Amino acid sequence: MQNIKYCSSCNKTFTDSSISFCPFDGNVLVEMQPVRTHQQQQPILTQPLLNNRTLPRKQNINWKSLIPALLPLIAVIMCCNFCSNPRDSVTKNGNTAATNISKPSAAESTVPNAPPIPNQVEQIDPAIIKSRAAKGEQIYKRITAKYGLPVMFGWQAKNISLLIPIKEWNSLSKQDQVNLTYYAEDFVREIASNPKPYVDKWAQYVKAIEGESFQYDNLTPQSFHSQVSGLCSSCWQITTGTLKGREFYEETTPVTGGNAEAFRQQEKEIAKTDKEEDAEESIDFAASMSAGEHLAQAKAALNSGYDPQNEHFGNTILAREHIKAIRSNAAEHKEAQELLKAVVKRERERKDFQDAVVKEVMRMAN
Repeated sequence: MQNIKYCSSCNKTFTDSSISFCPFDGNVLVEMQPVRTHQQQQPILTQPLLNNRTLPRKQNINWKSLIPALLPLIAVIMCCNFCSNPRDSVTKNGNTAATNISKPSAAESTVPNAPPIPNQVEQIDPAIIKSRAAKGEQIYKRITAKYGLPVMFGWQAKNISLLIPIKEWNSLSKQDQVNLTYYAEDFVREIASNPKPYVDKWAQYVKAIEGESFQYDNLTPQSFHSQVSGLCSSCWQITTGTLKGREFYEETTPVTGGNAEAFRQQEKEIAKTDKEEDAEESIDFAASMSAGEHLAQAKAALNSGYDPQNEHFGNTILAREHIKAIRSNAAEHKEAQELLKAVVKRERERKDFQDAVVKEVMRMAN
């Protein structure tokens, strides 16, 4: 008959009679009292087995004895945690500064290996772009007709430059400067589709300055034309400088095809500030005189120096300001609106005159 021992701590049983201590928790094993029956021998336990499932119990661990062994590990963990936190800083007097914990920004994805969130680019109505490019074309043709400047090509026709005298550039509003950038995008495509007239005019201009030393940047004329045909829509820049004789000096590049979007964004920031300032100035200007005085000043501004033959059409800008200052409930408002029609007519006269001058200059150049 085989002796069976069990552990009173973990309730495990053992048939090996040579062991006296539990191999799991070290407690002394207790021998069971065997009972015979006609069918089989069934050991009777002094403690229940819970339906043949042993109940796990906490082991009694002497933690005090483990503290000396754990101290080096705790020190290493604390050191690593301190060194890995870049937001903690120590002031000169030894005090630790407060830790700044901020929420991740929208650009920081919480998903591993997530693709970066692209910058949102504002979509502009193509009709607006076309209108602005047309205004830029008028500005550029007026300047080139006045100074006789051709489109300049970069080294081996890698890009084009629209030459603008610095005083002309500085006289333009930010809006008109941006209009020129929209035209430059259209213009470079136009040049790429038909290089010959632009390359010939550029070559003629440079030959007049360089003389016999002129060459197509170590390319044959055919290769140079081929390079121009491959210009991209952003292969342009606006170059400002001082024109002395036929040469351009002190050149700077305020905007290129590569940074055009950032340049255009400046217009919105300036427009917002200007709008606020204009609103304040308009209020002050309107209060500076009576409605009758504003009307009289508007008439004087419109008729000052009127000489269509010499491109003098009166000070329509100042006239508009005085008319704008007259409130709708003023007795002079109706007369002011009639005067506004005359201002619009003068502005059309000026535009027609300028367009006619540009056409005549272009006709004579061809």
